[in-house]
Amino acid sequence: MKFRKTIKYYLNNIADDVDPKKYMLKVLYNTEVTINYGSHTENTILTINDQIRWDNNVIILHNQQNHYKSTVSANQLIITAPYDCLIKILYNEPKEQTLAPGSGWEAMQ
Repeated sequence: MKFRKTIKYYLNNIADDVDPKKYMLKVLYNTEVTINYGSHTENTILTINDQIRWDNNVIILHNQQNHYKSTVSANQLIITAPYDCLIKILYNEPKEQTLAPGSGWEAMQ
């Protein structure tokens, strides 16, 4: 069995206004990662082009849909993965957010 070197990636909560630069992680290769929420850890499989960000909750973008995960009880979110599988990139907040028809929210606008 071949052992692959792992690396820890650290993310800050993009909802905080501490740092003007906001970051997320993008998946380059299908891989298994460990997400450390501070109070617990979770192993999950990510596929190419998935994205992970911490915006109060941990959000994994998979197949163009946001999957909301647990909250983080630490100062940073820590993701452990093989060193060549993730890349840290700038997060650019969408200019306009749309809501799904029938969600009930469109009636409030």
